[in-house]
Amino acid sequence: MKRQIGFFGLLALSVGYNVGGSLFGLTTVAAGLTGPSLPVALLISAMPAILMVLPLSILASAAPTTAGGYRYMQLFSPSLALVAMMTVLTCGILGGLPLMGQIFGLFFQALLPIDSVISAIAVLTVFYLINVAGIKSTVRVQAILVLLLVSALGLYTVQGAGHIDASRFNVMFPKGISGLFAAAGLLFTLSINGLSMVDLGGEAVNARQTIPRVLLVGILIAVAINVSVLTVTAGVADSAALEGKTLLEVAANFMSRAQLGYFVVAGALLACATSINAGFTLLSRALLVMGAEGVLPKFLSRVDIERGSPFAGLTLAYFLAVLALLSQSSLLFFGTLLNFGYILVFTFITAVAAILPHHLPEFYRHSAFQPPNVVLWTVCGVVIVANLTIFTFLASTSHKATWMFAGMLLVFGQYAISRRKTLATLPRIAPTMKNESSE
Repeated sequence: MKRQIGFFGLLALSVGYNVGGSLFGLTTVAAGLTGPSLPVALLISAMPAILMVLPLSILASAAPTTAGGYRYMQLFSPSLALVAMMTVLTCGILGGLPLMGQIFGLFFQALLPIDSVISAIAVLTVFYLINVAGIKSTVRVQAILVLLLVSALGLYTVQGAGHIDASRFNVMFPKGISGLFAAAGLLFTLSINGLSMVDLGGEAVNARQTIPRVLLVGILIAVAINVSVLTVTAGVADSAALEGKTLLEVAANFMSRAQLGYFVVAGALLACATSINAGFTLLSRALLVMGAEGVLPKFLSRVDIERGSPFAGLTLAYFLAVLALLSQSSLLFFGTLLNFGYILVFTFITAVAAILPHHLPEFYRHSAFQPPNVVLWTVCGVVIVANLTIFTFLASTSHKATWMFAGMLLVFGQYAISRRKTLATLPRIAPTMKNESSE
């Protein structure tokens, strides 16, 4: 893979992945769980994601690489890394992409009376083809879409701010702490998605510096935008009556018809589009690396070198996502499954960063970030406890997704055992010299 993604290209992928379709599809579901404390739930879910920037920056600045999350987990255990990565890949392909497609289809119905599944498959097809055309096309399209998306969300926030009813916040936690943390778990994807940019370390220009900067700036921008939108939503609408509705119905309270039309197209539809675009990019890179290692079929490692397109992985992800769309339509199920995968992987990576100073000191010495051990352990400890707490409450929202997630761990655990000979021969990632990251 060639290094051809700069800081702003990665930032566009990060912001578009975080401020994506989940904001439009999961906000009203979360409101039903926690009421007017919706922005508080978002801040709770964002806290571990912000703290995770440190351990991820330690790893990414030492060894930026394609499918970085997977390669960093291998530093602890190739077998557990395989289980975790196959789980998050399945959650992303069967949960994330269908979720964004389904939300797109539901909002597209506001423009044309077309079945939402047909629209969902159509948008997946468009961005599959854009990704097949190459990473340059992917990044250029993402940058344009993100600018339009931010303008639409800015319109929503500015227009809605004057219609906020402060009395709606008088009873902040109508469903208690359990509802607050369940909503935080569901909204986890609104902050955590952007951290997946570590998987593009092998294609970023000056990756040792670019990746950490994008991780921090991207998540701060996303949190600021998301908190603003959720505050307006909770202040304008009756949270108890939001479940089953959409942000379009909230926006209709204070937007003109022309403004609402722009919000549908540049906001709702493009939010889903940016998430799908980035999702295909990231999922295909993990499939590429695992195919090259031989733990998945070798054909997944096929790449169009000229375009920088891992077309085999893209094609597999596309067809599986379409099949998932045709078999399941629950936004809560898709969203819960996706967050389970992220919590698993990023908790694992955080634990790996915590052990680096003592267990892999040579690797740690090549990192641009070497905080005192007590700082590193405190940050990693808070992240792990927060993630496990969010996971526990999230599991109560969808028993079907919880059981499916548990089944994945068992199945992929058995698969890892069957591949133990191959896993034993895999080389661990080595620190990257400074001049190698700017090629």
